[in-house]
Amino acid sequence: MRTLIIIFIVLFLPLPIVLGVFFNEDKEFFFKFYGFKVEFSSLMNKFKQKKNHKKTKKNKSKDKKSENNTLTNLKALYFSLTKSYIKPYLFVSLYNEYGVGDAALDGIIYGLIFAFNAIPLALIKSIMNLKILKFQINPAWNEEKFLIKLNIIFIFNLFIIIFLLLLFFYKSKKLKSLKKSLPT
Repeated sequence: MRTLIIIFIVLFLPLPIVLGVFFNEDKEFFFKFYGFKVEFSSLMNKFKQKKNHKKTKKNKSKDKKSENNTLTNLKALYFSLTKSYIKPYLFVSLYNEYGVGDAALDGIIYGLIFAFNAIPLALIKSIMNLKILKFQINPAWNEEKFLIKLNIIFIFNLFIIIFLLLLFFYKSKKLKSLKKSLPT
């Protein structure tokens, strides 16, 4: 009886993942994961060094095949998340401060940001339960400034992960069988 209660708690206990992304005009770009700071610029330098050491020839047909498989997997993941009733929760808080030095151009950019922010929010809302805690954009009139602070909290549980994985594998097999049945 105790084991059933423990299994039930583990399956349905919400697990939050807290992530922060920061970028400013001094080209400082870093992530915060549960208070641990990971600087992205140092990671990019390490990645560039490794990439320079690995200069090998690649087969183009293998690249196309892996690209098609990746695209098929992404389609399956997107469709399985959009059609699912069980979705993880996403809490978003965004603070943006920007300025390009001209007040008129700042106003135009301000309008464009609010005109186009609905597109990524609608895409995210179709695959997750989205809750926006704070969405604050402040233009710095007649100043050159850029700062983004994005705080994200994913909340899911083990049941949601298992359910979405099963749904994803089912949809990916279905898409692959449809792809094979189409004439080339």
